[in-house]
Formats: sequence, structure tokens, C-alpha cells
Amino acid sequence: MRRLICYVLFALIISGCTSQSAHNTITMDSVQETFEFNIVDESTALIKTKNFISDVIKSNESVEFDIYYKPVLGSFLEQITLAMNKLGVNKKSITPIAIEGDNEKDIVVIAKYTVIREKDCGAINIFNKDEYNVGCSLEYNRNLSFVNPLASVE
Repeated sequence: MRRLICYVLFALIISGCTSQSAHNTITMDSVQETFEFNIVDESTALIKTKNFISDVIKSNESVEFDIYYKPVLGSFLEQITLAMNKLGVNKKSITPIAIEGDNEKDIVVIAKYTVIREKDCGAINIFNKDEYNVGCSLEYNRNLSFVNPLASVE
């Protein structure tokens, strides 16, 4: 009987001294923004398209653009592509797609990128060293570099 009580107390002591560490969970979301319009005035449409693209680039550097256009508007597509290159968008991240049929809009610009929800890891100090989640900032930085890799030299 004494052994049984010792085993139970030993099990309680061991399980009481352990603490579960918080998991390193960081949420990555795929975001898609759309800008679509009919061309009435080409200069106004180009300015508004540039503003949309620059706003998207400010929020995230690694953006993929799909540009749907009617084949009649090929020259306008070229102007958009040149404007995007001047804004610093890589040619490989622009995909022009011709649309046929009865589409309501002349041009549709779709921006796709990935966003990491920030996690506040906090600061480590002598008072919270036992509860501090050591891998939190490492996991966040790893995911951040996965989503926004360094630009390669061309």
C-alpha cells in the first residue's frame, strides 16, 4: 500500500512540475484585391490604375498581378505594363489575360499576395523567463522570409 501511495505522489509531483509551452502559431492569409473599370478616358484610367498598384505595393512588396483585358485594348495594356515596371513591379509577376465574350468591364486588375498576421511575442526578462515562448520570434521571422523572400539579382 505504501508503494502505491509513493507511486501516486511521484506521478503527481512529476505532472505538477511540467508546464505546457504555447504553440508557435502564426496565421498566413492569401489576399486578393480587385480593381475593375470601363475605359472612358484613358489618361484618367491610367492614373487610377497607377494609384491602385502603388497602394498595393506599399502594403506588400511581393505581389502577383493578373490583368484581364479585352483584345481591342492591347495598347492600353502596354501602357499599364510600362507604368507597373516604372513603379518597380517585376515583369514576371504580371500576367496579362485576354478575355472574350460579354464581360461587363474593359479592364480587371487583380492583385494577389500573402499577409502574415503579426503575433506579439513580447520581451523576455527575468520575471517571465519561464513562461516566455522562445521560438515565437524565430517562427515569425521564418514565415516572414518565406512570404517575402529576398529579391534575386537579374
